[in-house]
Formats: sequence, C-alpha cells, structure tokens
Amino acid sequence: DKQVLCLDDAAPAVIDLDTAARGDREIDVANFCAHLRFRALQHGREPLYAELEDAFLGAYPATLDRHRLDWYRRATLVRLACNYALRPRWRHVAPRALALVLGA
Repeated sequence: DKQVLCLDDAAPAVIDLDTAARGDREIDVANFCAHLRFRALQHGREPLYAELEDAFLGAYPATLDRHRLDWYRRATLVRLACNYALRPRWRHVAPRALALVLGA
C-alpha cells in the first residue's frame, strides 16, 4: 500500500518496489486492494474500503482481468492474515481477513 503514486490529475501508478519485476499488472493492483481491505479491518473502516477500491480501479489506466485480480487479492489476504496472526496487536484481524477470502 506504500507503492502507489498519485500525482495531481494523473492516473494512479503502482510501482513494484519489492521485486522490481515485470509481471501481471493484476498482482500489484490486487496487492494494493488487499492491503486497503486489511487496513480497513484493522481500523474498523470496512465501509470505506469498497469506495476506495472502486475509485482506485476506476482510475487505473489499463484493463484488468477480474478473475486474476480476485485470485491475487485473495492470495494476498491469506498472506496478510498469516503474517498478522503472529502480531499480538492485530491477531484478532486474521480470522476476519480469512473470512473475506472464503466469502468475498
């Protein structure tokens, strides 16, 4: 979620700083959307998530495969849930993130 650039009226850009690799655009977009959802769960702002995701996807300048996007989003939520299950402060969010994977 720290890899999105928004400049004035320009479309948002996702920068893959983790691996500096070229791959499916859906991977980075889904990663950002999953982080938005997870942050919403952490801070009790779930209703805001859908609005933010819709705005981001609407402004994204390229066509996205919705099936790939959904798959990558779910995979990222599983990874985040596993990671945060080990953090006492956020442990309670992990089951809710996994519930999104199963029911989203």
